[in-house]
Amino acid sequence: MISKNTKKELIEVLRKRYRVSMKNEKTKILDDFISLTGFHRKHAVRVLGGNPADQKSKQSFDRHRTRKLKRCRKLLHVHQTAVKSTIVDWKVRYESLTGKPVDLCPFCHKGHLIPIQNLSPLRFPFTRPPPQRKINDNYINTF
Repeated sequence: MISKNTKKELIEVLRKRYRVSMKNEKTKILDDFISLTGFHRKHAVRVLGGNPADQKSKQSFDRHRTRKLKRCRKLLHVHQTAVKSTIVDWKVRYESLTGKPVDLCPFCHKGHLIPIQNLSPLRFPFTRPPPQRKINDNYINTF
């Protein structure tokens, strides 16, 4: 493996050659670049053929995102440790958000719903239905 700085220098040099070369030369440049860096072929094509400004904007976006999240937390008086909450049961979360219990009757708002039967999920056939033939203006299955 080569260092990050060496990769950056290699990318700068090969990017210029890669952009102006013909297809068969591009293939050779790409093969050599992949063998040196260990990049996946599609990633290597994007790195050599892409605009260097795009990569810088992504890095700056990540840097700005972190700073903006930090500012939002400060303005909302929320600490980062408070953001990572424990897993709460969906029924408890629903009731805390809506103020209504899940098992409350939607019509009278007094009684509670109780499960009577658990239904299994529907299973649709993954095969085609059997072909049908028309006999005397009626369709019948052939099987």
